Amino acid sequence: MIFSRLRHHLLFGSGLVTLLYLCLVAIAMPSREGPQIVLPQEASLLVLVGAVLLVLAQFTASVDRTGWRRLLPLLTLVPMSLGLLMGLGLTETQLVRHEVDRLTLPDGRLVMLTLEPGTTDTIFAVWSEEGWRWRPLFEGVTQVSYSEDGSFTENPALVVSRDGQHLLIRRGGLWTDCWRIGVASSPCLPDALRTPVTRSEWFDRSDRIAAFVGMDPARR
Repeated sequence: MIFSRLRHHLLFGSGLVTLLYLCLVAIAMPSREGPQIVLPQEASLLVLVGAVLLVLAQFTASVDRTGWRRLLPLLTLVPMSLGLLMGLGLTETQLVRHEVDRLTLPDGRLVMLTLEPGTTDTIFAVWSEEGWRWRPLFEGVTQVSYSEDGSFTENPALVVSRDGQHLLIRRGGLWTDCWRIGVASSPCLPDALRTPVTRSEWFDRSDRIAAFVGMDPARR
């Protein structure tokens, strides 16, 4: 009886935590209009907590049984866990913005680099703090950098140039984007909106940004 009640409490806790996470995702649903809510990175821990509670619930059910029936909760744990992880995985990739980096600009504005939802492309955006919400840093521009094949996406970060006039994105050991800091969007390079295709084009773009701002991205 005790184990049965404990299992019900664990299952209820797992469902409650998972529902809380889904509610947060719904509240922070990405859109292209108005200020946006960006979930903190810690929100993804709710998924882990829900999965752990589910596993504990099934192990508790196993202890409360005898003979071969003890295996049933453990066997059902496999499809339950897979279904939960697949569903939450799709939610994470399709509906959730992930914070990657943040810094304070010379004028005092706090900006954030995010990884946007998507499965085929790796898309980055830059946001400026507006109270407890965020809006695009550059007017009319949300997606500032992306990679169609996933190249040069490691360790993305925001960097301010030494003169405090330009905001750069460094990823994969290269400068991939350079923007003049201001109210309106103003890229440093004339072809900033065209995404390089080959590795040599990425390196060439990084070299031109490095020459423009006088800073080496410490290419690896």
